[in-house]
Amino acid sequence: MQKRSSIARLSMIGGLRNKSQRKAIINPNEDLNLIQENTGLSVEKIKLIKQIFEKYSNNGCIQNNNMMDILNESGIKFNPNTRQMIADDIAKYNGQKIDLIKFCNFYVDAERKIESTSKNSEYVDAFVAMGGNIDRTGTIKRSVIIDIIKVTFELTFDIEDFMSKQEVNSQELDFNEFCTLFDQNMQESRNIISGLSRRYKESQNDIEQLIKESNKNYKTDFNNSNDSDEDFKDLDVNYKDFQKWLLKDDKTVFI
Repeated sequence: MQKRSSIARLSMIGGLRNKSQRKAIINPNEDLNLIQENTGLSVEKIKLIKQIFEKYSNNGCIQNNNMMDILNESGIKFNPNTRQMIADDIAKYNGQKIDLIKFCNFYVDAERKIESTSKNSEYVDAFVAMGGNIDRTGTIKRSVIIDIIKVTFELTFDIEDFMSKQEVNSQELDFNEFCTLFDQNMQESRNIISGLSRRYKESQNDIEQLIKESNKNYKTDFNNSNDSDEDFKDLDVNYKDFQKWLLKDDKTVFI
């Protein structure tokens, strides 16, 4: 009801023919409560965005080449993938004048997209950490999930009972089943996914460093040997092969 009345107020303002008449009644870009009703942002967040917006605005509007700077300064956190995704959305506003209301709506959409993308990324990391593939193929063993949660996270709730209630009867879970299992409004579930994602990223960095050191050592040995270039033409260690070798006896991958 609130949003409908807000839209009606905006329509009324836009319907007045005389600009001074519109301004005398209300400037929708100055009505923070009106913006809040239409975007769901807090008044405090709108004030912050407005303050930054006004640094770049000309006659109450900005160009699309200012949008990324305002997003950055107002607290949006990007990774390379989400930055490119939002940059592509910003490009659609090329040549347009963007007022505060339009930008606040864009801000909300950008925030939702980034949150959704980040969540999906964490799920992929966690899936890979338990033995799945980065392209979301493959399966992970039910027993591995149980062992990791019991031993590594030492959580107090009964994971086997939790799985039973979610009707997880399969001994192996694909990516969608894995997401369904942990896509519950439970803090424990979010902690597990975030923790696995973090450990996976840390392990990637460790393994990549080991690969670099291994390649460096092998090449040093080669330079001091009498072997031919042909014998070492495939010298660089493949990441996946090294990963399999390093963790071949470890069922709880990356943990």
